Amino acid sequence: MIRTYLNRPATSAVLALVCLLAAWPGLRADEPRSHLTARSQAAASAVRPADGAAQSEEVADMERLLLARINLIRKAHTLDPLETDEALNRIARGYSFRMNRFGYFGHFDHAGNDVADRLRGEGIRFAMVAENIAKNINFSDPVETAIEGWMKSEGHRANILTPEFRQTGVGIWKDGNVYHFTQVFMNPW
Repeated sequence: MIRTYLNRPATSAVLALVCLLAAWPGLRADEPRSHLTARSQAAASAVRPADGAAQSEEVADMERLLLARINLIRKAHTLDPLETDEALNRIARGYSFRMNRFGYFGHFDHAGNDVADRLRGEGIRFAMVAENIAKNINFSDPVETAIEGWMKSEGHRANILTPEFRQTGVGIWKDGNVYHFTQVFMNPW
């Protein structure tokens, strides 16, 4: 699943095409969200791993592998690699954790917040942001399975191959043989 947001100044045809490919309407970074309240923001950000670190060294290795593979794909398409941003890692990890803990899978959390809301809640300004998520159960190579699925999906693929994206955060949560993946893509403000 994917979600792409544009800030008001982002008006190029390429960015508009990304929104179209993502099959979701673009939202500006400064567009008000009437459902957001201080209470829902606090609830959404309160439930996450305490320090924002990877769940374990095994999971940290999986996160690094996922980013390395995504950057190889970008390189094969003559795109610059994505740079890791620790704040985006923390947001992605927290979201994968919450999807697992609360038993949902989608771009909106239990409080109705999406990726743009999560970034705003952390005080992060962006010109453009998108999110890919995946859930894998019983796969021998969950990272490769997630990437293969994303590359077969027009919208996910577009997020991975959007040249304007410069930064990323990756979060994986493992619960037995169930893996939740979140990758946030961002072009900073």
